[in-house]
Amino acid sequence: MIDQVKNQDFSSPADVLVPIRLRLFGTFSLILPIDRELQITSKKNRALLAILAISPGGQAKRDRLCELLWGDRGDEQARSSLRQSLAVMRKELGEAEPLLLHTREDIIMLRTSEVSVDTIEFLKLSKASDSASLRHASEIYSGELLADTSVKDQPFEDWLAAERRRLEDHAISVLEKLTEFETGQDRISTAKRLVELDPLRESSHRTLMDAYHKIGENGLALRQYEICQELLKSELGVEPARQTQEIKQKIAEKVEVFEASVQSTESIPSVPRDTMRLSIAVLPFINLSGDSTQDYFSDGITEDISTELARFHSLSVIARNSSFQFRGLGVDLAAVRRVLGVRYIVDGSIRKSGTNVRVSARLIDAESGNQLWAERYDRTMEEVFAVQDEVVETIVSTLESRLAATGAARVRSKPTTSWVAYDYFLQARELSNHFRIHEADGFLARAIELDPNYVHAYAWRASTLVVKYWDDWKPETLQEAAACAEKALSLDDADAWCHHAMGYVALHANNHSLASSHLERAMRLNPNDVNITTDYANCLTYMGRFDEALRYLDKAMQRNPFPPTWIWEVRCTALLQSKRYEDAISALQNMPIEHYFTHALLAAALAWAGHIENARREVALALALKPDLTVSIYGLYPWMYEFHRKHILDGLRMAGLPE
Repeated sequence: MIDQVKNQDFSSPADVLVPIRLRLFGTFSLILPIDRELQITSKKNRALLAILAISPGGQAKRDRLCELLWGDRGDEQARSSLRQSLAVMRKELGEAEPLLLHTREDIIMLRTSEVSVDTIEFLKLSKASDSASLRHASEIYSGELLADTSVKDQPFEDWLAAERRRLEDHAISVLEKLTEFETGQDRISTAKRLVELDPLRESSHRTLMDAYHKIGENGLALRQYEICQELLKSELGVEPARQTQEIKQKIAEKVEVFEASVQSTESIPSVPRDTMRLSIAVLPFINLSGDSTQDYFSDGITEDISTELARFHSLSVIARNSSFQFRGLGVDLAAVRRVLGVRYIVDGSIRKSGTNVRVSARLIDAESGNQLWAERYDRTMEEVFAVQDEVVETIVSTLESRLAATGAARVRSKPTTSWVAYDYFLQARELSNHFRIHEADGFLARAIELDPNYVHAYAWRASTLVVKYWDDWKPETLQEAAACAEKALSLDDADAWCHHAMGYVALHANNHSLASSHLERAMRLNPNDVNITTDYANCLTYMGRFDEALRYLDKAMQRNPFPPTWIWEVRCTALLQSKRYEDAISALQNMPIEHYFTHALLAAALAWAGHIENARREVALALALKPDLTVSIYGLYPWMYEFHRKHILDGLRMAGLPE
């Protein structure tokens, strides 16, 4: 990198069309006019540049720098340390050094006229009163000052804390002014940033509540009040101010009026017969047990009802990731309809107590707000499956009576006869959703021990073992996954999950034709399952059919406004292999990167796009999570054609992953 810098002509600042950019918000970076990042390895030198940038005129006396950065040393030793530090920095800056720094006698100065500094630009824009400038300022403030830098010298840490508070106050002022210009989701996003900056600042919570309320998201507004109330009570021991309580009361009254109008409806209006599929969302059933550790149970019941409804080809069921965005009491059903684009909504509650369970459910026409059906079931845990069946059958019969007959057949086998095994299965599924694979596998193994014929436990364990295979790459792990998938299919050849599991296993065993066959069968059995559709797109990607894969991903995302995060990884892979490198990089910006294989994938995309330094950072992150990761291990992924495998591996080699 230094050699690349030295080869550039920096003889005169006038020759530089794009200024050097110094970024101090969030992660420190120094970007040269050639759009390459220059590494400042010493944290004290990063701190030194920050002090200069924020000081009046971009300059500071040597004594001041010594006091902040080497205050625990004598004057002579501190000045010697400063000289050494500057020498190291000059070497790293190379020919760019004259454009950044100027020293004279006892003064060190940053050439702020030649360097674009984000903090300076932010403070200038923060004084503006127009929306464009304020929005630009909010974008510049991407994190706290020097978030990745700590030098452990108390004088500097005290200075840094004070500057962070000062800049944060300016950021709060910018965001507050910006909310006055914004409406809808833009205002909500800005208000959320306000809350994140200072969670104990009550006026920020009021702004967010009002933003939700203005677009009809009254349930989310009330939930925000609860969050504010909990924070104030736990951190400060106080209740929300009267102004906040009044806003909450005003919104709650509107919700009560709406719910009363729904409950008082006596007649059900006729719905025109429609040849299109009916859209429906199953909202997360509320856990009324008083024990938050039981959320997995109510979520599991919800997901099972959603899955069973999705088997009907006459229904278009919104996926879990989207419907679960609307959780809790007081959800605004009009907002659900608007955001998810559905005609019908199912919601309810579950109260589990010992071996007994109470399930309440209702079906609502989101267009009119009318309640079409409601029921409460008091059962023992062993009867919970019968309750699921009854809820599903009633909903389907209610809706299909309003729909032209489609001839759709429903095939369903009883998942298990043991509610304890079912409970283990639900816990495993929740753990799998958060990639806690080893824990999930243990729960699934216990479920199978209790019920050796538990078809869904076998199917889920097969998929879970494949993910485990990504970590250990042991053939016996994949063999065990195949045995579970085969057992699941032997128990129920008409179940979508079973075919999905076998397709997933076959793909990683490099049997692409078998994988696509089972995944296609799974899609026919359950055309609404976004996970199945995404894995089919994944299979097409490994087969080199990238355009088809992207079309299926688009279809999945159209059905699911809040798709599972890993859909972006599949999309990135297809785009990378299509040589759309910048699009591939952008795809991964939509998901949190928590796993080594995602860091490695991003590294390959960055390398092919020419962002080598960033690619190397991603490799370092991947190796931190999996120290034994090599190019040869990543080569085990199931590409049908060797030249596609080589394309990925060459990207990883350019990024610096060891062989």
